[in-house]
Amino acid sequence: GRTGALFVKIYGAEREKRVEILLDLSLSMTVSEDKELFACRLAAALAHVALAAGDSVAVAAAGPGAEGGAAGRRSRKGLRASRAIVAWLERLPASGVVDWPELATRLRAGPRIPGAMVVISDFWTEGAVEAILPLVKGRQEVTLLRVLTPEELSPPYDGNVRLEDAETGEEVSLRLSFGDLDAYRAEVENRIQSLAARASRHGMRHLLCCTDTPFEAAVLTYLRRGGLLR
Repeated sequence: GRTGALFVKIYGAEREKRVEILLDLSLSMTVSEDKELFACRLAAALAHVALAAGDSVAVAAAGPGAEGGAAGRRSRKGLRASRAIVAWLERLPASGVVDWPELATRLRAGPRIPGAMVVISDFWTEGAVEAILPLVKGRQEVTLLRVLTPEELSPPYDGNVRLEDAETGEEVSLRLSFGDLDAYRAEVENRIQSLAARASRHGMRHLLCCTDTPFEAAVLTYLRRGGLLR
């Protein structure tokens, strides 16, 4: 009315985003206290950031001891829920091996709401990407956060050793040479790159998180790089 010109105002409707965080609690995640704690702190930090942004958050645990494979998926809103999520994480037991296909079946049950899913795991068990793929097709933004210790990336020992599988209890005695350790490091790097490539091919993000990284740096660097912090 004051200018005699026509203006059109365009508004963007704000929509609540649903963020699901799936935390691997198989026994391989407990090979060191630092690894389990690092993964739980990542889950708590992600949940807090999402709640602060006004999103709804559901945190689930993957593992046979987590009430049948996927527990705690009730959506929460508001910053007050952050403390409840931390308390819930502190009570979670770790056990067994994650059955990714079976877990994916549980996750797909019921109506899917477009949003984001973050999977925190060491991904030593094969089949995670393929099991989670249907969620991507259901308009979920999926990010894989792979948590590994420095010892898993590059073992510091050689000579006669006895290794025990953290999840099956199987033991094997070996004599490790420097050549064996070099071959191990190359195989680990190959597996990391293979998982990253498969995830990228299917439209998922993949980030490697090493537990010797200061936690604050991990949150700012890894999560921003993956688009998880806005």
